[in-house]
Amino acid sequence: MDSFGSRSRRSDGAGGNRGHEYARRQTDAASRFNAVLLSLFAGMGVLLAAIGIYGVVGFLVEQQTREIGLRMRWAPLRRAY
Repeated sequence: MDSFGSRSRRSDGAGGNRGHEYARRQTDAASRFNAVLLSLFAGMGVLLAAIGIYGVVGFLVEQQTREIGLRMRWAPLRRAY
């Protein structure tokens, strides 16, 4: 008469523990999916941050360019007085 413990540990060499292998593969697949999803969101976050920094720098350069243009325009008039 087999006990439950001896039946659950029995392996016929051809994959007697298929339930455990299936559960392990499912866990691995879920972990891999979570890692890929997290990496995707992290990459999107970095991309959005880079776009934001590019926009702020572009805005500051535009302001400085306009200010330099005004200084060049009004500098000769200021020297005349």
